[in-house]
Amino acid sequence: MGWAEAGINCAFSNSNGGEPIDWSNPDLVLIQVRRNGNSLALASRKLKNRKNIVLAAVTQNGAALRFASKKRRADPAIVIPAVEQDQEALQFASLKLQSQIHFVDGKAVLAK
Repeated sequence: MGWAEAGINCAFSNSNGGEPIDWSNPDLVLIQVRRNGNSLALASRKLKNRKNIVLAAVTQNGAALRFASKKRRADPAIVIPAVEQDQEALQFASLKLQSQIHFVDGKAVLAK
């Protein structure tokens, strides 16, 4: 765990009454990513692939897409909400989606 992850973990532990968070517990992780999408960084590998958790994270903070699994970074149902929240998140999408997503009137559109 790097310094940034340790800081996030400490902050969430403090907001959780000082109790450490079980980052493999889907219910607890979902609560945390709704508060701060970047907390997806601390989730277990399995939960970084769970669609509802990743969607909650990127809806709160599009840049959290960087912490999602490769499968989710290639999923238009995840990437489009992420880039609508933060257009810069497109850099974390799969290369295929990077070339297929365009913006029309501020909305992300998947080219065919």
